Amino acid sequence: LARILQGHRIMGLLTCAAALAAAVLREIAERKETARGWLLAFRAALLLAAVLVGATGHLGGTLVFGPGYFFGP
Repeated sequence: LARILQGHRIMGLLTCAAALAAAVLREIAERKETARGWLLAFRAALLLAAVLVGATGHLGGTLVFGPGYFFGP
């Protein structure tokens, strides 16, 4: 259980970092005249953040409901 908690904590921090990176990249893209590359980087960071939210939520569910909750008995 401690290993899952540690993974959940790390994934949460990575999710926060990806979301912050997406916000910064979007702000940079707004200020640049040639924003195509910045928008692509923003979308990649946003997609990464979304995937990390799902993975972190899954680990949180494992902490609350126990291993194997997803597929049931």
